[in-house]
Amino acid sequence: MSLRITTGIGTLYDKETPDFAVARVNFNLMETETTKYNKKKWWGDFSVNEELRHAGNFLISFEDARKGEVIVIPNTESQTRNSKTWYYHFNGRGGLGRK
Repeated sequence: MSLRITTGIGTLYDKETPDFAVARVNFNLMETETTKYNKKKWWGDFSVNEELRHAGNFLISFEDARKGEVIVIPNTESQTRNSKTWYYHFNGRGGLGRK
């Protein structure tokens, strides 16, 4: 099983209103390839300059025009009281493709 890691800048959208960009994110994307025994999986983390109003379901768009649905979870381990950067984990749901 191979693991592909991509970093860059993306855009996070509210799933309920996909035309509304919530934030620009600096992301680290991890992907596994589909094998005979496993489906493709994708997940990662990102940072933003403002705290998100809520965690949950979002859409994410990457620099290479791929998009997908994600579940966003706050990374509470790396937060400090005076932090100006907020960190989150995401888990991909379904396919990651060009839309």
